[in-house]
Amino acid sequence: MADTQRQKGQERRRAEWRNRKTFTELSVSKLELPPVGYRQYWDGAKSGLSVLVSAHGTRTYRSTFCLTKGGKDGKDVYVSRKLGRVDRMGLAAAREFMREDRDIAAKGIDPRELTSDEDRKNALKGVNPLLVKKAAEAKKAADKPFEVVVDQFIEHYAKPRQKTWDQTERALKVNCATWLNRRMSEITKQDARDLLRGFIAEGHPYKAVVTERWLKVLWKWATREDLVDVNMMDAVKVEIEKSERDRVYDDTEIKAIWNAADKLDPIEGAYIKLVMLLAPRKTALACMTRGELDNADDPTLWTTPFELTKSKKNPKKKRVYKTPLPPLAQRIIKGLPKSDNPTDRLFPSLPIFVSKAGQRSFSSLGLTQKLTKSGGPKDFAYHVARHTIATWLENEGHSEWERGLVLNHAGSGVTDDYSHGFAHKLKLELLTKWADHVERLVQPEGVTLLR
Repeated sequence: MADTQRQKGQERRRAEWRNRKTFTELSVSKLELPPVGYRQYWDGAKSGLSVLVSAHGTRTYRSTFCLTKGGKDGKDVYVSRKLGRVDRMGLAAAREFMREDRDIAAKGIDPRELTSDEDRKNALKGVNPLLVKKAAEAKKAADKPFEVVVDQFIEHYAKPRQKTWDQTERALKVNCATWLNRRMSEITKQDARDLLRGFIAEGHPYKAVVTERWLKVLWKWATREDLVDVNMMDAVKVEIEKSERDRVYDDTEIKAIWNAADKLDPIEGAYIKLVMLLAPRKTALACMTRGELDNADDPTLWTTPFELTKSKKNPKKKRVYKTPLPPLAQRIIKGLPKSDNPTDRLFPSLPIFVSKAGQRSFSSLGLTQKLTKSGGPKDFAYHVARHTIATWLENEGHSEWERGLVLNHAGSGVTDDYSHGFAHKLKLELLTKWADHVERLVQPEGVTLLR
């Protein structure tokens, strides 16, 4: 078989030499026609250029060149392509095209695949337009819409880290709704500035802050994942006029809240009073079960489970909140309906909904409205109770660490990694001191509150 191929190659070369002529503009127009089929004549002055002549008189310039490793099994192969009709293309132009074809082929690029003059110019410089186009197509395919990238970010970044990943998803998808169908590469720094400043102009500065924060995290993650080339959010910063959270309840308002709680349903009233006494997070208290108490009939300690704490999804230490109960809080809890089931909630009438992320949350608006109608402050907010207790303890000379202990704030620094205890006695003293203050405000001297 090898001998047969060798013989065919020799015959082809002999035929080329027989049909080799020195082309001129006149001679190529008078090349002899074959009786049937086609005959190929080769330019003796410029190797690789030929004219294919048909029996019907059509004469066509063709360029022949070698593609290095372009054949089967990676072998060199000679191929040719049509340049143009002899009656429509000059000989000089044909020779120049043929010369360019050989130069391009020597650079490892197939001239047959170049479809424009621009492609040929780039190929002559050694730039393979096909690879450039493939790279551009691959980049475009990788350039996903904003919504798709957000979905990936939530799945691979937020869910493993956050118990409330649905809030992050909402901040990105709802606040940036106009970007959902736009490709990431199309979103500019100015787009981000316009979006965030629009929130500020509408009177929602903290919406701008939250959105900016998560956009920065998203783009940083997308850069690491090669979903974007540049972290454009690095250069985006919006400024807002920050306001300090300094709202606290004064003694008159504390008394008004307590008296308003007395007018509510006993379970709802007990909840409000414990909010004022213990500085808990509202959902953790609303979800309190009898099993979280050390003794449901004679409680002295409430332990908030990890899933209801404000902490990372997978921290080094899974925190629980331990809240020793001052006497007044104990009496309030004892006054609630009894149950032998440890999973029963102490405040079953308070509405709890479960988020997309599986986190429980107390829907508190209805109770807030009832309280204000019963005489509580018009701007009543549960979190202000925490500010109130912390501020009162500060005014009483207690340290920041002691105030953090009451608020269940996590410690910071290396020392916290070495600390595995709990200052039960100190926290009880602080909460009892505060509860005694509240009791003096809401009850005549010498009278003990039952609840």
